[in-house]
Amino acid sequence: MTPLGEPAWAALVNQAFVIDEPVIDGLSPLLVLAPHPDDETLGCGGLIARAAQRGYRPRVAFLTDGDRSHVGSPTWPIDRLAETRRAEAKAALAILGVPEEDIVFLGWPDGDPCPPGGIDYEATMARLQTWTAPFRPW
Repeated sequence: MTPLGEPAWAALVNQAFVIDEPVIDGLSPLLVLAPHPDDETLGCGGLIARAAQRGYRPRVAFLTDGDRSHVGSPTWPIDRLAETRRAEAKAALAILGVPEEDIVFLGWPDGDPCPPGGIDYEATMARLQTWTAPFRPW
């Protein structure tokens, strides 16, 4: 932790609360929207696992497939890296209790989000609404 980060960390700690069973019950149906693979696990893997253990079906939507996350890695070029990142996300979520049918990749370009109001943004919103319609997260 750097000195600059200490005040931010202290503020977050002061806002933290235990996610107990009634809170998890209140969060269902649960949708996790992750910018790219691994954000769902690092950011709320414990919540996903606990919700799945309680019999809920947490769903996860990824905006990107992380294809530009590791330039020069052994899985480069982009298409191989995207395939690897998607497979890793599915494997991690399976361990947390999320089956593949409860995962969607929305196809945004990594590092270049679609601006609100644009054609790609609106298409993503329509796809997300269609995908979530059967379970209606709030």
